Amino acid sequence: MLEDAARFIPGDPPSLVAASFACPWCLATAAIVTVISTTAPSAVCECTACGDEWLVHLDGRQLMRMHFAPPLECAVRWFPVRRAAPRDPNWAGW
Repeated sequence: MLEDAARFIPGDPPSLVAASFACPWCLATAAIVTVISTTAPSAVCECTACGDEWLVHLDGRQLMRMHFAPPLECAVRWFPVRRAAPRDPNWAGW
């Protein structure tokens, strides 16, 4: 599997973030991106046009960008699956 590093910063426009996950073979930007949020965050990408797969390594800031503002051109999934924290009915806020 081909490995690469993501080349965007959190403030980049969505189209540039999506281009970081473009297929290295056919250059299609439509990809299924499965973000793996572990101690070494990365994303397994699958091209919807040609079917190839590749791995893109992320740093912490890029992982946060994918969490809070993922590009619309990519179908982003998370592994392990994110679950909402249980609500504490006794918590009154700040």
